Amino acid sequence: MAEQVKSSTTPSDIKTDSQPLSSYLQRISEDIDKNIHDATEETSQFLQHCKKKCSSLQQSSQAQDLTPASLKSVLQDTAHMVLDYTYLDETLLAEAEFPAENATDRINAIFDQLDLTCKVANECFQNKPVLETLGEELVECIHWRKGALLYMYCHTLESNNRPCDPSKYKQCLEEGVGHLGNMLSTRQPTAVPNSLSADDTLQLFSQGVYSDTHLLAMMYAGEMCYWYQQAVDKKLFSPDTPGSPGTGDSDAFNAKTQGLRYLDRYLSAVKGPLKGQDWNTSRAEEIVKFLQSH
Repeated sequence: MAEQVKSSTTPSDIKTDSQPLSSYLQRISEDIDKNIHDATEETSQFLQHCKKKCSSLQQSSQAQDLTPASLKSVLQDTAHMVLDYTYLDETLLAEAEFPAENATDRINAIFDQLDLTCKVANECFQNKPVLETLGEELVECIHWRKGALLYMYCHTLESNNRPCDPSKYKQCLEEGVGHLGNMLSTRQPTAVPNSLSADDTLQLFSQGVYSDTHLLAMMYAGEMCYWYQQAVDKKLFSPDTPGSPGTGDSDAFNAKTQGLRYLDRYLSAVKGPLKGQDWNTSRAEEIVKFLQSH
């Protein structure tokens, strides 16, 4: 979704265009207007706040003296606003336990909105990757929100033992793990010199753990791999194999390999620098044992 290869650019190389952002904000404003009509009083107040923020950002994007730095700032504020706006429907979906009649359509609409934010960032800064334009934390957040939403959806299906289309379930699991993996790989682990190896925080950074959310992403990815392998065992669907339709020789989804990798990272952090801080290991260890048996 978001280009993550950093490039070196000089001010003279930067080509900017604020029009895609202004048009995007207008589209969001119109979308908010449609949703306000069917909203509850509490939800309506939140949507009104989003609309007000959207109008302010649109005015900023149309400023005559908009510099590249200012445009970048408006883009980042827009991404924050979109994350707030889409979080509303994510919450409503979860509270309603992902209604069978429209859950996938609403999830796709949320993803389209997040993807469009990145597309607009690309259009506004034609010579810059999204990672450089939006920044690491926002790119991580976008990946996290997509992966976590698919995790919650699949968790609801598992918890309620709800029948679903096996091929769509498989796709949700694979894409969910992919988004969580992208979130975890947005930042490279920090190299820690031996003289500072006893510092717990730096140890976590060296393992690519920069927040509680990074730990949750590892656990969620591991559990989704567990559900995937369970579904294969129950013959709900067949696993991908190298060279199968839609995959290359090396990009076939491997639930065992990926699940063990993410859970090993989780357990290494929880049993190491975070030992004694109430992070649970029993579920992760249970899944590791299951995956190792395959």
